[in-house]
Parts: sequence; structure tokens; C-alpha cells
Amino acid sequence: MEDEAEVVVASLPDTPVKSSEESPQAKLFRFSKNISGLKNNGGNPGTLLAKLGDAYLAAQRFMDSARDPEERQKLLDLSDNGDLLLGSYEQAAWAYKLALNFNHRSAETHLKIGKIYDEMKDGQNALMYAKLAHQIFKRNHNSSQMKETQSFIDLLNTKYKNQSEKKWCTKDNISFIVGVTISTSSICNSDLEV
Repeated sequence: MEDEAEVVVASLPDTPVKSSEESPQAKLFRFSKNISGLKNNGGNPGTLLAKLGDAYLAAQRFMDSARDPEERQKLLDLSDNGDLLLGSYEQAAWAYKLALNFNHRSAETHLKIGKIYDEMKDGQNALMYAKLAHQIFKRNHNSSQMKETQSFIDLLNTKYKNQSEKKWCTKDNISFIVGVTISTSSICNSDLEV
């Protein structure tokens, strides 16, 4: 008989996992079953939503791991044809954000959301949630998590440096931010006097 282990992420407690020999299709069915079970389970909503976020994230990462475009398309077709529930980064972030409604002081959840936004290449939101997590860790005097989160923030600042820099231009002695449109009909001369 194959070895079985408990899934820590992306499943209900006590859900057996097949060995690494499990086919991609079987994994897909397991992800869908786990997500369905979490959605229909009673209990602490904050905890369930965080677990649902974990399940959505694990399903998305599994789909991302299918490097062969044909294999990925087969999995997507199987998902569609079987009405399987899968996750996405957006759904994972949504579930975690809903979980924050029940525990807004969860630095770990803020950090997870920041990491999801980083995976989605959304530096602005990644930084915002990472900084919120850092503040909460600081308030809770959790220095090891503060250091880890600060390292992540530094990485994000480096990675998304060009996104976060505001570009100022000057034309006719008026400074403005590139990408912002201002109707000149609403500006009075007295507004421009220094």
C-alpha cells in the first residue's frame, strides 16, 4: 500500500495524500474536493477562509508547475469539463482578505497577501501588505518575524523600484506627475501663484 501523509496546506484536516506518484489529474480532483469541502464546512469563518486561501494558492501553484503548455491545457480542460473548483492568486488574496475581517491583527495573513501580490507582479500591493505585516509584528514584539518581513520588504523595494518612483516633470514652471491628467479649465491663475 502507498504511503499516506496529511496535507498541511490546501486540504481539510485528515485528508490523505497519495504519494508523489499521484497523477496530475488525481491532484486536480483532490484540490477541487478540498476547496469544495472548505466552502461547505462550518466552523470559525476566519480560520476557514485562511485555509481556503491556502487551498486556492496551492491549486494555482500546482497549475503553474505544469510547464508543458499541452499538459497545462489538458488540466484546464479537465477542470472545465469536470466542473472542478480550482483556485487562483486573486481568489487566494480574496479569501485571505476576508479572513482579515475576523482577525485584522494577523500579521501572517497580511504577509501571505503581500507574497501573493508579489507572485502576481503587483509591487504596490505587495509592499503595502508586507509593511502592514511588519508593523503588526513590531507591535507584537516579534523580532524574528520583523527581520524576515523587513528582508522581504527590501527585496520588494529593489524588485519594484521603478514602479514606486514618482516621475516629476516641469513645463512652463508647473510641476506635475507623469500619468496624472489635470484639466486646465479647472485651474485658476490664483491657484498657480507662489
